[in-house]
Amino acid sequence: MKIKRAPIQRSPVDPDTPLKRLEPEFPTDADLILLLSFRANVAAEQTYKQLRAALLGAGFRAPLDRYLIRSSGILRRVSRNRYRLRVYRPGLPTQHGCNREHT
Repeated sequence: MKIKRAPIQRSPVDPDTPLKRLEPEFPTDADLILLLSFRANVAAEQTYKQLRAALLGAGFRAPLDRYLIRSSGILRRVSRNRYRLRVYRPGLPTQHGCNREHT
């Protein structure tokens, strides 16, 4: 008998969506807490557990913390329990002439 598993929930934000499109929603308090949890090493990966501990430590409650991690526009899921910050390249021009862009 095969056990049927639920599919992995994906972030509602496409990983290839430029940050420029997410800008009206950024920064929320949760985004800032998630950003600060990476400390100085913004190129590193964080585990789900580390991100969740940062949100819980800031006063967010479960299950809201889980939702914020999965739906955050600044995080990119790289594997089941690991996340990275989306790349932000201020030097690239956009179609609107602004200097913000990219994932």
